[in-house]
Amino acid sequence: HPDEIQLRQRLAQVYQHQGRTTDAVAQLDALGEMLLDAGDYATAAQTIRKIISMNPPDVAQYQELLEQINASAGGSISG
Repeated sequence: HPDEIQLRQRLAQVYQHQGRTTDAVAQLDALGEMLLDAGDYATAAQTIRKIISMNPPDVAQYQELLEQINASAGGSISG
């Protein structure tokens, strides 16, 4: 069920607890895209912050994406 937001969140959490950071980031990345497509900028930003906290190799891209989300939301999303 790839379109189930709660399932994807839970799967990412399980991966993170298992130390499977790459898999967790992949799930959270997909989740972030789903949330952006749905216009849920606040939850998308929260998801991207979670990815950043995991310090993936491409963390700079996620930091840039977070800045873009904040700009799209009028700077009203902080965290």
